[in-house]
Amino acid sequence: MWPPPLGVALLRGTVAQDDAHRSADPLVVYLVPVETVAPLPSLGLAAVVRWRNGAFEPHSVALRKGARVQIVNEGALHHRLFSAGDRAIHLELPPHGEHGLLVGERGASHIYCSLHPSEYLFVYASPQRYVGTVGTDGSWAIGPVAPGDYHLMLWSPSADGFVRTVRIWPWTVQSQRLQLEPEPH
Repeated sequence: MWPPPLGVALLRGTVAQDDAHRSADPLVVYLVPVETVAPLPSLGLAAVVRWRNGAFEPHSVALRKGARVQIVNEGALHHRLFSAGDRAIHLELPPHGEHGLLVGERGASHIYCSLHPSEYLFVYASPQRYVGTVGTDGSWAIGPVAPGDYHLMLWSPSADGFVRTVRIWPWTVQSQRLQLEPEPH
């Protein structure tokens, strides 16, 4: 339904990368308010990830910390999901079963299947309320977003940084094109 309630907007765009320096790392785009905002309310279910045809769909999600991801196994194979490090995860995912996962503190978790090593899921926990992942085609979207001024940020396992300041106007769909530049040597 457009326009959305309360004057919220949609921010979308693309991330362009030089083919010679294209990153295989997952990319996350998020907004940081220029001014302090009210605390975030608690969250319920924020995303569903499905295992089907030998892969997780989507293979990466970016969510606000405290959100819940439901992982659904649509296949006939058993999976033992794990991640190491500070965000250790160990889940059993039976055939045609499902399991909920609470997204913890800020940062990234690479979740692998110990039975099928080529299968992985990437989960990024953002401290911000407005966050989205960059698709394989470079597209991304964040919304609904409350009007205001924000720092547009781009994150990957190898980089986290400020891109530019954007003003979000009520009841609009706004576009931003981001260019990833190779690191100078």
